[in-house]
Amino acid sequence: MKTFRDVFGTYLPDLPAAVAAGEIEHLHIYTQRRELTAQLRFANVLEKSVLLQVQAQLRAALQLGRVLLQPRYPADQLTAAYLPSLADSLRAAGKHINGFFDGASAQLDGDCLTISLAHGGFEWLQRENCARAIAEILEQEFGRKITVEFTGALDLEAENQEIYRKTMEAAEAALPKAEPRSAAPSAPRPAPAQSSGGNASGLQEVTTSDHLFHNKFSFLLKLQINYILSVFRRREYKI
Repeated sequence: MKTFRDVFGTYLPDLPAAVAAGEIEHLHIYTQRRELTAQLRFANVLEKSVLLQVQAQLRAALQLGRVLLQPRYPADQLTAAYLPSLADSLRAAGKHINGFFDGASAQLDGDCLTISLAHGGFEWLQRENCARAIAEILEQEFGRKITVEFTGALDLEAENQEIYRKTMEAAEAALPKAEPRSAAPSAPRPAPAQSSGGNASGLQEVTTSDHLFHNKFSFLLKLQINYILSVFRRREYKI
């Protein structure tokens, strides 16, 4: 099985050794969206901050819109010490946790993860569906169905109530507003280009999708992705 270094070491010569050793189980390249997703198998748990940094470096090196590295760990490697990485995962997923995990502690008892909050914010975390999001992360990364519960100081301290109110108002204001629909009929969409490697999932064959590479980096990006394809030859690769 190819390792992360085998496929991407050319672009990231200073990879952390633990990330470089990760085995690539699946690799997907979405050319229309300029995205790359890699599922990586690791023998030991990595800090999520390290993976997020490598993600950003690879996105810049390949000049893609988005890169997502999805770690997979042995089920028995999950411990309560993974809490800071869970907080990083929530932030990366766009959850507004606003420092409510600062000073928090966790306890893993069988398949129940109890998170003890130190500064309140339970109502906000419920609003953000954080317990469900954490359970989904743990199932994806460790293959375990975990029940997540919050305990400890659930309510905000009095001096933080105003901060909480303003934070919620700011979050509400940041939500995208629905645009009014135009009454004018939309122009017909052009027929999709034919590709010998396309499929219903939206993934496209890189070597036959020259029309997709239309910006100033098109030629370089095509060479880079074709190189990745040539290195990563296996049945699990989906195009």
